[in-house]
Amino acid sequence: MRKVAAYAMESTADSNESAAILEKKASKILDDWLKDKGRLAQDGETFALSRGREGVLSDTTEHSPSGSYRKISLSEASEGGRFVCEVSLTRKNDACAIFVELRVASQIQQLAPFQFDVRRPAFIQQILNSEEEWYLDQNLLPGRPVPFVGAQGGADLSRLIWHKDRTIPLILISTEKGKSITESFTERVCSDLCGLAIIGTSDETSSRMLSSIKGTEWSCYNGAVRLYWPVGPGMDKPSSHPIWTKSTLYTGVSEAKDASYRIRSQFRRQILGLSAFSIREPRSARELRSEINELRQHTLAESFKRGESEDDFREIAENYAADNDRLRAELAQRDERLNDLQDQVENLQVALRYVSAEAPTVAPDKTFLIDSVAAALRAAEAQFGNELEFSDSIYREVESLHPEAGPPDKIFRYLEALSDLAAALKSGSLGEGVIPWLENRGVTCSVESETTRRSRAQMKQRTWQFGGKPVEFDFHLKPSDNVSQDRCARIYFDLNGSADKVRVGYVGRHLD
Repeated sequence: MRKVAAYAMESTADSNESAAILEKKASKILDDWLKDKGRLAQDGETFALSRGREGVLSDTTEHSPSGSYRKISLSEASEGGRFVCEVSLTRKNDACAIFVELRVASQIQQLAPFQFDVRRPAFIQQILNSEEEWYLDQNLLPGRPVPFVGAQGGADLSRLIWHKDRTIPLILISTEKGKSITESFTERVCSDLCGLAIIGTSDETSSRMLSSIKGTEWSCYNGAVRLYWPVGPGMDKPSSHPIWTKSTLYTGVSEAKDASYRIRSQFRRQILGLSAFSIREPRSARELRSEINELRQHTLAESFKRGESEDDFREIAENYAADNDRLRAELAQRDERLNDLQDQVENLQVALRYVSAEAPTVAPDKTFLIDSVAAALRAAEAQFGNELEFSDSIYREVESLHPEAGPPDKIFRYLEALSDLAAALKSGSLGEGVIPWLENRGVTCSVESETTRRSRAQMKQRTWQFGGKPVEFDFHLKPSDNVSQDRCARIYFDLNGSADKVRVGYVGRHLD
């Protein structure tokens, strides 16, 4: 039987009495889950599932002076084998812990890749959406998507991504005009992965703020989806945190719902699969089980001392035998799990000799590293293609600049501001002139002098082709000034582009 996913969550109350109330609430959610699964009748270990199916149920609760331990095991038929969900609910003093393991067993031994699209048990999201806060280590586990809105949202997002105690993935879904792939995409991703990942949404302003704080290569924008793994040794480069742009998400599909289903399935396989090896049973559950076993042994020993009649000793012997049977069953179960884990490790080692990893259904985009002016231009062209239109010679003009002129990330930020300008113009009036609008956003902008505009030679130098048609430019941005000529960058733009786009004619040296 192969372990395919695991969940662990803990919550601390302000007293033992409050923890008992918390335990009761969680236990009620588990009871409702069993009822929804179809607890219509129970005969010994047979569990009557809905739609005429049958399963095997074990549901036991044990107590000790410091708390209680409830263990549920539900086995049901699945395609080609059996699916087992094991749940433990532990209350120890003022804290509660829940541990879930999902396992799959095949009825036949088959020489083929193992694939199983596991789904989260329904009760997990219900527990996380309750009034109490549940944690995995020091990570708060939200049962709903977390919105990151505006400049403050971008700052909060930056702190979360680089927080030293974050040990679970963050899936960030950027919105474009308030929308993602489908209307229900964000909620569905959260439903799939709550308890193992934080699901967040980022609007345009928070994405720009994240870019300004950490650099564009770390951001997520224009309807893209990004998976931020915990940032640590070996995971401190942007390329370690895959991003799927909107166009990539739609590659090979014709409908938004298909794009949504495909990337969600990919996230489930990847993150739930990792949880099987990464999530451990909470220490409080192990400690309480040990305490219950010691208490049972102590009780039997005391009963033996007090025994006076043959019936007393017969009852004690039967209790010892029952306890011995239980321990042997637990040992056999652990041996089986150990063998399963050893088999999985060996299978993985063999598989890694031939493939480095399972090929994803949708390969992520390459993240943009803004380390040169040309890289800044490529990133802007890819990210702001809906708002900006570039001249035929834009890359040739860039060659006049030193690669690190600007600097490059500032040039990208200025192009991003032009993208925002185009979006603002589409939505209506700016409410002020173009120059003050840009300067209020930290962008230095000018128009050519009257002398320059009167000079045919000067304006010819400020004319660039768009689809073979010449366009004269007047507005220009100044990312850098008072530096050497090869580092003094200028960006010329025009507001009369096709399809309400801002035209960018030139990114290069300061013109004479």
